[in-house]
Amino acid sequence: MGGGAVKRILGLLPVRTWAILGVIVIVLLMLLSWRSACTAVETAKEQATIGDARTASAVDANKERDAADAREGAINDEVKDGTDAIRQAPDRDARRRARLRSLCNLDSSDPQCRVFDAPR
Repeated sequence: MGGGAVKRILGLLPVRTWAILGVIVIVLLMLLSWRSACTAVETAKEQATIGDARTASAVDANKERDAADAREGAINDEVKDGTDAIRQAPDRDARRRARLRSLCNLDSSDPQCRVFDAPR
């Protein structure tokens, strides 16, 4: 296909028609580019939302872990205090009361714990 064939093809339509077709092609390319940009923006927003959700989840997990650590520390302190009180009790009756007090500090649902709730 030589230069003469191209001139014949271009000559089939007037210059004005070729200009209109060129503008249409440019507009279509711009629309495709714009749509691609919109898709990229939507994807970026989705990724940001996912990132925000992950951050919020990590913060929540840290709070839960910190609360569990605090509960565990409080329980450990209660157990240590109870154990120390039992070891330091001077007699068998005092050890029994120290054991009961230690148990009631950890779990007050035991019926024997009512002794500590009674008014003095």
